[in-house]
Amino acid sequence: MKQTYRVEKSDKQLANLLLIDFEKDNEIISLVFDTGASISVLSESAARKFQSKSNDKEISGKGTAGNQMSANLHSVTNIKLGDFLINELDVVVVDDAALCFGVDQEGNELSCDGFIGWSFISKFSWNYDHVSRTLHFGHSKENKSLNNLEDWDNMPIVKVKHNDSHLFFGFDTGHTESVFSKYMYNRIDDTIMSTDVFSGLDGDSEEKVKILKEFNFEINNKEVELKHISVIDRDLFPSSRDNISGLLGYDVLQGKSWLFDYPNRHFEIL
Repeated sequence: MKQTYRVEKSDKQLANLLLIDFEKDNEIISLVFDTGASISVLSESAARKFQSKSNDKEISGKGTAGNQMSANLHSVTNIKLGDFLINELDVVVVDDAALCFGVDQEGNELSCDGFIGWSFISKFSWNYDHVSRTLHFGHSKENKSLNNLEDWDNMPIVKVKHNDSHLFFGFDTGHTESVFSKYMYNRIDDTIMSTDVFSGLDGDSEEKVKILKEFNFEINNKEVELKHISVIDRDLFPSSRDNISGLLGYDVLQGKSWLFDYPNRHFEIL
């Protein structure tokens, strides 16, 4: 990797997700590292702190809950991530309430200032060390020998190995748990019926799901085991592919060190 920059994991928490701090004029906001957000998102409060300016444009799309939503497009300038200066960053600004996701089992509020999204994440190689809680990032040297990421398709697409065959998943580090979708719904056995709540910027949606007791696969020869996975009978995001098996969330990375290098189409759990 060429010149690298270092940033520590934020002291703020939102479930099991990775939050990192951005700074401007001594103001600090904490954003979720979110490969599933096509563009970065700020709450109105965070946008005011960072003096965002409206581009007089509106974008729309569907969120995690499957509902249509729209929001205003803004830009923020001269913000820092560690020692790295971001001259300009396009963001969507939403109501503070849209980034409040209730409380956890201990009664702690689940909220954040926003998400740093794909339009920024995709430019760099990211290496997270779980022990030191440190994220290193920078422009990587070209190396296509370990390619296991597909081209972006409304989500980064990761190829995994399961029972000597390959499956394709969207990779969404802004989603706390992995979820399987329509492609897997009628292909799996040993499930029970239940309901699950899907939460996102577009609100909450309670839906019927199958619960898969466990699922084992490999990412770049590293074994991963998921338990009690919700399987929903719909697509979780638009894709040109008809074989997307679902979303891999941050539960795949929890408690682990990892490397995510989209310019070289490489993802690895270390």
